[in-house]
Amino acid sequence: MMGIAAGSLDQRITILQNMAVVDPENSRDQMGQLIDNWQPFLTSIHANVLFKNGSQFISQSREEARGVASIRIRYRATINASMRVVHKGVTYKMLAPPLVSKCRTYMDMPVDTISPETES
Repeated sequence: MMGIAAGSLDQRITILQNMAVVDPENSRDQMGQLIDNWQPFLTSIHANVLFKNGSQFISQSREEARGVASIRIRYRATINASMRVVHKGVTYKMLAPPLVSKCRTYMDMPVDTISPETES
């Protein structure tokens, strides 16, 4: 059985889940659309982040990432494609359901950055 080396999961991510807004009077915007309420679901998850395209660059003394990436973590049955991922302060949306290894030891999440205009 092939596992995943702990040393390869050298970065930390947070998984976000869109939670229902508790206050029904404040749950819709001016257009009547439901307001997104992204909340941490899992924090400080060990991960390996591999950028497929786009760029990774230094901006104002910090590293930034833009574009499509694949994020590998240990298998967790509770993660699905409706969730988001935060890595180094950048929020990513999942492009597809996580790809699970045959032996369910790890999963790869294809993600893309969310631009501020489309962050809903």
